[in-house]
Amino acid sequence: MKTKRTSLIVAACCALFALPACKRKQPDNISIVQPGAAERPEMVSSGIGAKFAVPAGQVAVFEVVTRRGGATVALPTLVAYVVAPQREAVTGTFRFFPESEMTGPEVRRRAWRIEQRSGAGNESVGGLSLPEALEPTVGRLLLNLDLEPGKEVIRWNRGDDNALPDDGLVGLRVTLSAHEQKEGGSGVGHADWKKSPTTTQP
Repeated sequence: MKTKRTSLIVAACCALFALPACKRKQPDNISIVQPGAAERPEMVSSGIGAKFAVPAGQVAVFEVVTRRGGATVALPTLVAYVVAPQREAVTGTFRFFPESEMTGPEVRRRAWRIEQRSGAGNESVGGLSLPEALEPTVGRLLLNLDLEPGKEVIRWNRGDDNALPDDGLVGLRVTLSAHEQKEGGSGVGHADWKKSPTTTQP
């Protein structure tokens, strides 16, 4: 009885004075989730974030693009793709964002990351390069994409997509085309699936 009473007294003292020796060890697998991430997994503070649904039997290629010499061109390696199986559409999110939020004159080049999550697979690659001259034009572009079979969609972070400059800007181009695979899949770093679809944006 004395031992039990002593234990109760020690426990009460620990609770009252918050003694370090009495603190429980916290689990090692604690993860910090950005507020709102569960509701909006495409959210980015800067860069490009998009929700999408790839129709069944289609491949969607996601390319970060810019304007150069009056044309829209892809930025090498800033690309990912999702393959939807023949009988099922695939929903997911695409994110392109800086690995560090530090900005200022002392920060010359930031590393960027592409992250893609969908029912066809999850892909993420970091340490990617964006031309220094384009960094100020990235801003934040949040999209809810309506993708149609065999078509291409281009979105820019500006109000008027019909009056584009000859050079500069950063946007997202998504190209859809049919495939003959039975299973779905995904990947980053190349656009092997791309074909020549009908463009729905200039």
